[in-house]
Amino acid sequence: MSKTATKKKSVSKKKVVSKKKTVAKKKLTVKKTSTKVAKTTTKVTAKKTVRKKSTRKTAKQLQAEKDQQEIARKWKILNDKTGDVKGKSYKIESTYQIEDIIDHKQFGRGYIIDVKNNRLHVLFQNSLKFLISNYK
Repeated sequence: MSKTATKKKSVSKKKVVSKKKTVAKKKLTVKKTSTKVAKTTTKVTAKKTVRKKSTRKTAKQLQAEKDQQEIARKWKILNDKTGDVKGKSYKIESTYQIEDIIDHKQFGRGYIIDVKNNRLHVLFQNSLKFLISNYK
């Protein structure tokens, strides 16, 4: 046989394994030249389709957002009403009354909305907190 009279045969086989989700492809190329036989094997891993998480919000999340907006709105109204009045520094031993302004180290400026049994309901810019007063 001469070089111009070479024959090529190609056979392709597919094998699918469901548990591992891998696809193996075998491609056999046979050349009849002198006495060489070449074999090649390739493995291709199938990509898993990732499902996007839903961007819809639950009823609890929507209610929490509404509550947060309402707190921020009330705090802004009180802040605009009082202006630059300096508040008392919050201390657990002190006593407070409704409509007092306090400055908390962690939460910032707050307005006392309600006092029940030495428990203060304080409106801060981002949340409504319950603080203790008159503690001895």
